Amino acid sequence: MKKFFLLVVVALLAGLFFAFDLHQYLTLETLQARRDEFIALKNESPWLVTGVAFIGYVLVTALSLPGALVMNLVFNPQGATLPPNQAALEADYKRELFEHFGIHFNQLLAIANMPIQRFGSMLISKGQFNDYMRLLHENFAAANLDTVMCRNLVSVDWQGFMYDCDFNQQLGLALTGMGRPHLRDLLQQDIEGQTIRVADHCYGCTAGQGSSCGGAIGQSPAVPTHKAIRDIQ
Repeated sequence: MKKFFLLVVVALLAGLFFAFDLHQYLTLETLQARRDEFIALKNESPWLVTGVAFIGYVLVTALSLPGALVMNLVFNPQGATLPPNQAALEADYKRELFEHFGIHFNQLLAIANMPIQRFGSMLISKGQFNDYMRLLHENFAAANLDTVMCRNLVSVDWQGFMYDCDFNQQLGLALTGMGRPHLRDLLQQDIEGQTIRVADHCYGCTAGQGSSCGGAIGQSPAVPTHKAIRDIQ
């Protein structure tokens, strides 16, 4: 009953929103035109802007309405294996979680474990490191090279220094021929087209269906060759 009442209130507010043509103020053109006004308001009354944003977030979250809240799940294999097919796994999780617990979610992201740091140490301690690296090599898919994150994103540490990706940052691998450029260096230096530094752990992003912060990046067949990954250089 309570949720039904909230739905009625939301429907009423939505009706008034469109009846008074208020949606015109949320168009991209209007937001761009009034950007400077918003920045000035935020600088003059930071607590007011923060408070309104917080209240809006609380209301949207409290209503728990479909579409008002996005919830994604992240799946990592528990051992030295590659993630299952992301689409099939998402369908299974959606079915089981809804049937048994009434839980809805938007998307499942299947992410491969990288053979570095804690997971790499675990593999070494169990004598599985070489087997896992062989698995990554044998399931390398050249088509995934087009969409790996390091092609259009950089990783920035807490001090503002840049790396090709999060994993290179964890390993302290600087940009090829550039050392550790700082964000301020971009004012004088363009890194577009810069050679990407790769190593064996890069197979973790390119094996099988590929892996990124957004989950699988493709459904490519395995190509057991080492040449294609070096083409990224």
